[in-house]
Amino acid sequence: MTYLFRKISLIPALILAFTSLSQEFDTNGRITFLTHEDQVFGLDSPEENSWNDLYERIYVNDSILYDVPIKSIGTGGSDVVRVILNNISINENLVFKSDSLRSPLEFTVENDTTLTLYIPTSKDDYYINAYVNGTLYGQMLVKVYSPIIQDVYLITTTEKSIEIDSVSSYLNQVFIQANIRFHFIDGIKYPIENILDIKSFPNPSSAKDRYTEEMKLLRDQFFTDYPNLYRNAYLVFIIPGFVSPNVKGYMVKNKAMAFIKEAEDIEMYHEIAHQIGFGIGILDDVWEDMDPQIGPTQNLMDTLGGSELTFEQWQKLRHSSNSYSFYDDDEDVKTNNGLVGYYFWSENKDGNLIYTNNPLEGINRPYKENHLSHHLNIRDFMFETYTRIDMSEFAGGILLVGL
Repeated sequence: MTYLFRKISLIPALILAFTSLSQEFDTNGRITFLTHEDQVFGLDSPEENSWNDLYERIYVNDSILYDVPIKSIGTGGSDVVRVILNNISINENLVFKSDSLRSPLEFTVENDTTLTLYIPTSKDDYYINAYVNGTLYGQMLVKVYSPIIQDVYLITTTEKSIEIDSVSSYLNQVFIQANIRFHFIDGIKYPIENILDIKSFPNPSSAKDRYTEEMKLLRDQFFTDYPNLYRNAYLVFIIPGFVSPNVKGYMVKNKAMAFIKEAEDIEMYHEIAHQIGFGIGILDDVWEDMDPQIGPTQNLMDTLGGSELTFEQWQKLRHSSNSYSFYDDDEDVKTNNGLVGYYFWSENKDGNLIYTNNPLEGINRPYKENHLSHHLNIRDFMFETYTRIDMSEFAGGILLVGL
């Protein structure tokens, strides 16, 4: 809120500024939504995390600033949340309304300040408004997510015995917040001694942008030994460990293959979930992406072993799922400068380029540099014709490779 002051007595200005601060940070006279122990899906509440700049902000109780929490449910599903009455009597007229339902929402009273609110099923997103005697005291956005099923292979290269059902249950409890579920196709015992004569893998890139040579060797041999493997699935390798004891797992961002250090069950399950955050969601460590200090939050991408996810993380996980690449970007394209341009054109029956005034106008210029897109200049002397290719919709084509 911005105020414009004329040069008059300082005292009124100080009083007005103090009033503004009181309005902004007052926690009384409003209704807040918190995680319920019987909750199935997710809740991203500003009351329960370390950052407040990610939420829609409104006014409640006429003048109190309010950050709107976000609840997730699955299509056709329902859920519960805990409601806290801040300086509000339980005897007041409390009504919870949805903008998509005619009837008020049901709730039960736990004590004088706490309720359990029942979140109804819906096909579309909707808001829940909390009223006290007809005045808005709180609001919550409900996001409705269709289920996403991800297939996984668990490949154990050590002697450790792992219960697939336990791993699956742990991951599904974490990622149900975004209504993403993991189905483990199989657990495969795959001794590493026959492939690599090492006890610890070299430490991978901290940028999470490429696999180590040892990881590539293990992957390639595994694909050779299992040529009929279903490829639209994620691979999780359980390995002896890394050179650094601080490295517990590794997954290149936006790729489908993870390497997890053997550990006690719950610790290992959490690390699988943590690495999936990097690989599937292209998530960052929260202290890099959201600016809290390292360690204070229970977010999955922090260091305390928590499993909470924010609305923004739900969105990223859902957007980037169903991408199954087992090769890092350095492997996708092999050139001296990493640039490959594909140019296509149409020819007439005599083999001449079809164009109007400028020959370059007859050339279509799709271009691929790993997973990024650009247009290159075909006249650049740094490129030369490498080979001709045939395509059904084009009469001819060249592959231009950077020297």
